[in-house]
Amino acid sequence: MLNSGGADGRLFQQDGASIHRSGDSLGYLASHGIVPIDWPPYSLDLNPIEHVWKRLKELVYQLHPEFEDLKENEADRELAKAWIKEAWDAIDPDFIGGLLDSIPRRRLAVRRARGWYTKY
Repeated sequence: MLNSGGADGRLFQQDGASIHRSGDSLGYLASHGIVPIDWPPYSLDLNPIEHVWKRLKELVYQLHPEFEDLKENEADRELAKAWIKEAWDAIDPDFIGGLLDSIPRRRLAVRRARGWYTKY
């Protein structure tokens, strides 16, 4: 069931990570009129963004294996941002389209698994 959020509330989906359920995070969302959607705890297979994050990370390291050698300084942070943007631009739109097209199959698989993990 979705939280209603009222007429001016904006709904927001996030995973069940503990940092997302923290008082600070929930307080921030509430103070900005954002209502988290109730989301089953074992539904990672339904969230295509997890696959996009994985692909983005793979591309960053393919394009720039030296990424892991960056230091905690402003120059390296700016370099990291540029490399991440480069990798984002390299993600094939058909990859994302395929993930979106697979949602009905994923949803059915999760329902069959009663919310637990699937082979997707």
